[in-house]
Amino acid sequence: MSPWSTWSECSVTCGRQGIRRRSRTLLNNHRAVDQYRCQSLPLEETEPCQLNRC
Repeated sequence: MSPWSTWSECSVTCGRQGIRRRSRTLLNNHRAVDQYRCQSLPLEETEPCQLNRC
């Protein structure tokens, strides 16, 4: 697995609650990859974000 990317900006600029995301990729690097185990690992995470009031 690659490291997690940095979090994206919040999906809203102000006011209501938004979402931000980060992702990672499955690296093969010419080695045997346990695809069944890796399929259960998340490639994207989301979390709520809330910025200042408008």
